[in-house]
Amino acid sequence: ITLFTYILLILPYLFSEGYRELVLNAEEQGWIFLLNAPFHQQGIIVYIVPFLLVLLFFRLAFFKRINDDALMMSLAVAYTLIVFLVPPRPGWFFWSLPFLSYFFIKNQEVSRKYFGIYTFLYFLFFLVFSVNSDIFTAFHVVSPKIAALGTPYALIAGLGIDAVFLQSIVFTVFAGFLAAMALLVYQYGVISNLKYKDKGLTIGVAGDSGTGKTVLNEILVDLLGPEKVTVLEGDDLHKWERGDENWKRVTHLNPSANYLHTDLKHILKIKRHMSVSRRSYDHASGRFSLSRKYEPMEVILVSGLHSLYLRGIRELMDVKVFLEPEERLRKLWKVRRDFAERGHKAKDVLRQLKERKSDAAKYVLTQKKFADIVLSFSAAGPVSYTDVKKKVPLKLRLVLSNSIDTEGVMEGLDGVKSLKFERYFNEDANTVTFEFTGSISGEEVERVAYTAIQDLHEVINNRLPVWRDNLNGVIQLFFVLLIRDSMLRKKEMVGYELS
Repeated sequence: ITLFTYILLILPYLFSEGYRELVLNAEEQGWIFLLNAPFHQQGIIVYIVPFLLVLLFFRLAFFKRINDDALMMSLAVAYTLIVFLVPPRPGWFFWSLPFLSYFFIKNQEVSRKYFGIYTFLYFLFFLVFSVNSDIFTAFHVVSPKIAALGTPYALIAGLGIDAVFLQSIVFTVFAGFLAAMALLVYQYGVISNLKYKDKGLTIGVAGDSGTGKTVLNEILVDLLGPEKVTVLEGDDLHKWERGDENWKRVTHLNPSANYLHTDLKHILKIKRHMSVSRRSYDHASGRFSLSRKYEPMEVILVSGLHSLYLRGIRELMDVKVFLEPEERLRKLWKVRRDFAERGHKAKDVLRQLKERKSDAAKYVLTQKKFADIVLSFSAAGPVSYTDVKKKVPLKLRLVLSNSIDTEGVMEGLDGVKSLKFERYFNEDANTVTFEFTGSISGEEVERVAYTAIQDLHEVINNRLPVWRDNLNGVIQLFFVLLIRDSMLRKKEMVGYELS
């Protein structure tokens, strides 16, 4: 597409003699072939600049995903290679400065002194030791005497000093420093970005039946983009269909009634950019459908009763979530869902929940301690299991690590008058609790996100997120913070490995 667009743009000028002379036949275009090395007795020559650019291209092509920062840094490395290995021109070197500035702005941990030294060497070579320096002639209007001095290079040579030798030494240091800068950008700007992005993002959502896992999945897909998320449903792992005799001796909450290790295998495959095939469980019929293929996406969303149960799966998770709504609200949600989707009576649903209570405590609630965030909805009014269509006002409680910086988001939400919240730092010196009530529009959620989270697009990698209204929108904001925290930790780990 890029090549086609380029050809389309220059097509009107291809038949212009001026364009052919100034662009296509320009002397500077041949400079990339000046540095070469004989390769064979038959006269074959290897051109160094194109050779290095091809190596860079295929190194980058190894990665399945590339983000904005890595693309910009890759252009910086490519451009720096070109200006380093062709005859020096001040304008060409000057245009390397915006790329290097971008690198130092985005990588605060790299010392600014390197940029300062490079800038100093640039002016030293082109203003002092270049035979074409115009540092004195620039004064021809205000001081003809200074303009008459010629060039610093000529003055140095006039003193009997070997100006060519000094010029070569300064350029050697300048070029060496530029090469070192290119290596720095490649290592910490390109490879560091690509390595942590190439790992993708894996989110685990666990919770008992009727806790809102499906709704949360939809909220996250809206945030991250449906074309970027592979959703693996835990119910697909049940060993038997509804009505099987085995369900009389074990419940769905018992790990032995599920193929839990299938998720582990599938996550590992998707992380290796391989597709997987798995059957799907149809809640309406209680039957398994034919296997379908799941293509690898940037985000793996694992959601089910036991998503955090296996240690191997937990170790692959970037963000771990546990859903624990107020019990009377969970019963309402469960009754409402099973009545609408399966035609079950309220008393049968409540009886089933009672029968599963023991297994829920043993196999589901135990996963809560592994979560990075615990989401708890509660009813802000009376609950009726007979009138399931009646809307119930909700309150939201979030418990997460106190190391995550939430100040910007809190300041943004504080400006929304229709939303109320409290924050409590817990006595465990490890977590912080937030409680929300009220309402907020999707537009206000979006405003807070863009105002409080400067690298928002880099975090969610989605240009068109769908921001939810009310408490679901608040959940999206906190998920952005959780994902950002995970990305920063991964990037620091990659940087540590590179160093």
